[in-house]
Parts: sequence; C-alpha cells; structure tokens
Amino acid sequence: MSEKVTTEDQNESEEVDNSQVDETPELRPSRQQERDHSPDAYSSGYDPFGETRVGIGSAGGEVEKLIRHNEGRHRSDGNHSTREAVRDKVRVTEAFCSALDLSAHQQQAAVTAMTTMNLDRFGRQKRLSKVALATIKVVVEWDRFNRIPEEALPDLDADRLPPRMLEQDEFQTLLEEQEVSKSDLYSVSQLVKRELKKHDHFPL
Repeated sequence: MSEKVTTEDQNESEEVDNSQVDETPELRPSRQQERDHSPDAYSSGYDPFGETRVGIGSAGGEVEKLIRHNEGRHRSDGNHSTREAVRDKVRVTEAFCSALDLSAHQQQAAVTAMTTMNLDRFGRQKRLSKVALATIKVVVEWDRFNRIPEEALPDLDADRLPPRMLEQDEFQTLLEEQEVSKSDLYSVSQLVKRELKKHDHFPL
C-alpha cells in the first residue's frame, strides 16, 4: 500500500515538473526592458504625439507645458525669472507707448532703454510702471528736442518748441492711473538718465 502511494506521488511530481519546465524556452524581453529600449523611454521635452492629442483633447495640460519648454518659459529653467522680468518690461512699456500714441521708433527706443536697465539699482523707486513712465519721458523728450539743432533753440518761440510729456493729457492720465506723483517722476527720471549714461544708450 505504501509502495503504491509512493509511486503515485512520484508520477504526480514528475507531471508537475514537466508542466513547469520548458525545454525550449522562447527568449522574450520583459516589459521593463521593452520600455527601457523604447525610443520614447526618456523625454527630451518634445512630444511627437502632442499634435494628435490636442485634437482629441487627451493631452490635458501637457501640451501647454511643452510649448512653454520650447519657448523657454518653463519654470524648471534657471533663467525663467530673468526672462519673465524682461517680458514684463516690454509688455508694460509697449502698453504705455500705445496709450500715448508714440511713433514706432520712439516706442522701440523706450523698450530698448527699459530692457537695458537693471531695476534693482532704483531701490525703493523700482516699481515697474513708475520706471517705465519715467523712461518714456526721458527717451521721447530727448528724441523730440535733439531733432532741433541746439543753436536754433534760443530763436524758437515757446509755442513752436516740442511739447514736454507733462504737457500731454494722455501722459497725465497715465500718471494718475499708476499713482505716480510729479516729484517721483522727476527723481526716477534722473535715475533713468544716470543708468542710460552708464550703458551709453544715447548722449543725455
């Protein structure tokens, strides 16, 4: 009886072993290996499927992130804050220039001057809107008065002289909206002239 049981157990064990052992196993990579060797295993900041996923609405916020990466606007970039500060300078200055209906070359001169300066040098007066308005005043008045030969200025009547920025209603309105006093405008304008002289922006 015991011999029979032993034989049956042995046969049963052999069947189990045979079912688990593959004499000719197929060499297949694991799923992890397949992922590791996939072309898309490591992100390079560009999603080749982003375009199609935009159409079906499944990309979520990933497309916007990719766009920000491609344009250099993503916060993971160490220069993000510096670039954003420059963008703000340009955006605010252009908005004020548009409200004042300045010529294209005057607007460009004001934007260039703003992006040239480091506002940290203005201390407590470094509020962006305040510096932008002072910069526009300095740049535009320099442009207007330097179009007239210096020797001709004494012979011109007051009503023929180019207008100062403070004589323009639109500029006065911007000062009121941005809560910039005339005394603050004057002091910041002096700082702007000093900074632009350092950078040889133009002879002031």
